[in-house]
Amino acid sequence: FDHARKLSYQAIFDRAEGRRGSYAYRLNPDGLTEQNTYAITHGFDWNQALSRNAILDLNARHSHYHYTDWAYKDVFDLRYDAAGPAQSDPSYELGAIIQGVDVNRFEVRANTLQVKSTGTSQVTGQHLVKVGGELFLPRIEFGVPGWIIVAGSRGLVRHLDDPPDYPALIQYRPIITDAFVQDQIEWEDLTLRGGLRLDYFDARSYVPGD
Repeated sequence: FDHARKLSYQAIFDRAEGRRGSYAYRLNPDGLTEQNTYAITHGFDWNQALSRNAILDLNARHSHYHYTDWAYKDVFDLRYDAAGPAQSDPSYELGAIIQGVDVNRFEVRANTLQVKSTGTSQVTGQHLVKVGGELFLPRIEFGVPGWIIVAGSRGLVRHLDDPPDYPALIQYRPIITDAFVQDQIEWEDLTLRGGLRLDYFDARSYVPGD
């Protein structure tokens, strides 16, 4: 026995760009918003042999997710004003949007830190004991990153953070954690598993009443 140990790192990337189809925009497809997604999950795994019968696993992960749905990134982009809001023409069959751009905007950002530890020990020939816990620390933001309102003769009016009607991105930072202990008992052709698990969740926010 030499207290064997192993360290590994893994990363997964995802990048996507697209534009949803809409029958109403069949004559003006460039007026639709574009959807962009960027995501990465990466982290370390540490495996340590504590003795001939005991192993410790440590895992740390970080996840980042960013999704946007808009025609132009900058809410003050002059191309919004040049194109104007989407306008339809009822003379076409079933109507069709023939000019302008969709002024709807939406964004989601999520960052999550996850830490997990598990200890496993073959206490006796019949008892395999596991003890561990996890901690999740997410930070989530979503909403409208700058509102564009069609105000008749005033043209397009912007609102960056004007609650309650036009709030900025809303952020949440919940806490999620759990701990467990488990005993796996093996007697010849019989296997029993018993344990205890505790889960804790704190939204750290207000939710509508029932």
